[in-house]
Amino acid sequence: MSTAEFIALGERLGLQGAELKKWVDEQSERAQEEANKAREERVAEREATKQRLELEQKALELRLKIVQAGGSAESATRVREPEGTRPSVVNPHSLIPVFNENRDDLDAYLKRFELVANGQEWPKEKWATALSLCLDGEALKVFGRLSPEESLDYESAKKALLQRFRCTAEGYREKFRRSRPLDNETAKQYVTRLFSFFDRWVEMAEQGKTFDAVRDLMVAEQLLNNCHSRLSLFLRERNCKTVDQIAEAADHFMEAQRQNNLLVFREKEESRQKNHGEPGKAPAKCFVCGKAG
Repeated sequence: MSTAEFIALGERLGLQGAELKKWVDEQSERAQEEANKAREERVAEREATKQRLELEQKALELRLKIVQAGGSAESATRVREPEGTRPSVVNPHSLIPVFNENRDDLDAYLKRFELVANGQEWPKEKWATALSLCLDGEALKVFGRLSPEESLDYESAKKALLQRFRCTAEGYREKFRRSRPLDNETAKQYVTRLFSFFDRWVEMAEQGKTFDAVRDLMVAEQLLNNCHSRLSLFLRERNCKTVDQIAEAADHFMEAQRQNNLLVFREKEESRQKNHGEPGKAPAKCFVCGKAG
């Protein structure tokens, strides 16, 4: 509140002259003290948060070094937190086993981790650290290559892991198309799994979930599946986001390659000449044996 506002308030309270001035000075001084105190508290809180994150990062790096040196992920969890840090919310191994890339599906594992984290009401800022304690092998190496900021952000860590284990839009598309019912799997469970693959496919494709967005996704898949393998590979490498971008890139490729059929590529004339010799010219013969070649 400004001095003018204090004066106006004091006058409404019936204060005048020296009494009003004294009251305004007291209120202004008190307001300034409160503002200074609030500012100091914010600075102290930011500094404490910075120190805590730095200490947690050091603890995480120490755990990663232990595992990379040959220790297990379980033994790494016994590393003592640096003095001054808050203790971990919970030991995740009491609720979640270590991720095994040869046995576990990463997508399902992360879903289970998130269910446990939400059920246990872990603070979101602790999720990345808790997840790191559940990783081993290649997954832990992926986590170890993250920047300090990314290693403390769950969504960044999750994205890096999904990309490494090919839980991408293309990977989920293949899972959705090729998935078959498992032994002892009910129809409802199978449908739920298909929904999961499809939703992940749409989510990772960053197309949105509107009718038009899903239609574009389906048409793009149909185009990629029904063109020549060379063209399909070229388009997938470009990572085009919309079906219009895919179609435009395909037309540019066809024009550059002088092709006129998306599915059947004709061999270039110079390539045929290289493989079969120039037209009208007899193949060379050996002077010794008389055979061609």
